[in-house]
Amino acid sequence: MSDQRIKRYSTILLCFLFLAVAIRGKSMQDVSVSGEETIPKQNMQLVLKDQQNTLIPVNVMVDEPLSFEEKAHDVYQWMQSSTFESLGLYPLIGKDIQVNGIYLDQQNVILDFTSSLEHLDAKDELRFVEGLVWTFGHMEGVETVTIQKDGETLLHMPHGLPIGEAMDQRLGLNNFDTVSFYLHKTTPLTIYASKNILGEDYYVPITRRIDLDTLTLDEQVRFVLKEISVSTTLGKDRSLSSLQLEKGSQLQEGVLTIHLGKEVLLDEGSIDRKLLSLISLSLKELDGVDEVRVMIDDQDVTSQKEIIEQVSEVISNPVKI
Repeated sequence: MSDQRIKRYSTILLCFLFLAVAIRGKSMQDVSVSGEETIPKQNMQLVLKDQQNTLIPVNVMVDEPLSFEEKAHDVYQWMQSSTFESLGLYPLIGKDIQVNGIYLDQQNVILDFTSSLEHLDAKDELRFVEGLVWTFGHMEGVETVTIQKDGETLLHMPHGLPIGEAMDQRLGLNNFDTVSFYLHKTTPLTIYASKNILGEDYYVPITRRIDLDTLTLDEQVRFVLKEISVSTTLGKDRSLSSLQLEKGSQLQEGVLTIHLGKEVLLDEGSIDRKLLSLISLSLKELDGVDEVRVMIDDQDVTSQKEIIEQVSEVISNPVKI
């Protein structure tokens, strides 16, 4: 074979090799970019607190972890993070409080703390337990939450707060009563209010414990409305001082109809949609209530579609990382 033909074949071979490397490199680059763009995201709920120690559930979008343990540890670390302090939201858990591990045993989450749990102040124990049970109890596939210290299940926190062996969502959030005394004697009722923190509105679940069996339907509705009016601030420093029932309430086939007075209307004569959502969300906590209709001057001001959309927005409390 002549030198010229050898050179020609060598040149062709080098061209093929160069082309193959280029194609492979491009293919690998495309996979990498595509992988970055398609990393699955998930909504992660966790509980933080404001300066008044009110517990605020928030949602953040994060990369989807590979296992329950990874997700649980991510949640725990976010609850210790100062990332959201610029929003007026502060970590619920101090960085000095560490866990040996967080495990899922069937439908029960076990948070096994080190002896650092004793660093928790007595005044913070209730909020600490509430935040853990609310956060981890809302994770997919979880029914109950157990708190341990070095492998031993706790029935009392280090400063004496009695807790359950396996706690569920009935514990609630932002309890202002002695939970250990009332937990088995009363019915937990979650009221949804709105709180403005540094210019942003957040929904705030507040758990009250009452004996619903002793109250009539109207008394139950008045109790809920009173709690909303006390806790909710609308617009620019405008407080809703009272929500008054004008007529008796009716509950038929899961639909609760209530009649409110005109004082619920804003200056322009409309009803605040967020307030309407908070009323609906709170009243649905009553036994047997699936839908709420609000009447003013015998006119139905309730748009179920708008309420569903607003409730979805209200309860998400999205924050950006």
